[in-house]
Amino acid sequence: MKSKSKFSITENKKLTLSEESALAVVKDFCLKFDIDIDAIEDSKQRKNQENLLNCIMDYVRRGIIEIGKDCSIVQHLQNDYGEGKVLQVNYKRITGEQKLVMDGKDDNNRYEMLYAVLGSASGMGEDFIRKLYGIDLKVAEALTIAFL
Repeated sequence: MKSKSKFSITENKKLTLSEESALAVVKDFCLKFDIDIDAIEDSKQRKNQENLLNCIMDYVRRGIIEIGKDCSIVQHLQNDYGEGKVLQVNYKRITGEQKLVMDGKDDNNRYEMLYAVLGSASGMGEDFIRKLYGIDLKVAEALTIAFL
């Protein structure tokens, strides 16, 4: 068992869902998007993908995100953005339509492409996604990287 870091925030996290329930939600999502960790041959890439999915499972357990049966995702924002008191972002299921917004973006600027997809999937636009910060940005980026 690994020891806790003095910087650990684990005890501050309020869990709304059991580990088993959150795992079932994330596995169902992976099944629908054919994300098979065991099929990834590169050990570093496999570990990175598994770490991302563990983060997403943690966000599901904490109620920060909800993953619908239709593969839509609701992200409950943790920060105040003031713009009409936006409290959540509703991401539609990512389809080719959302991926097309990456056309014309700089291939070397991964964040520009990620934010374009998130802006399209949410209907809130790339500019809103660029304003996310802290855990909200971390959650949004994890979702996009894991499931694209």
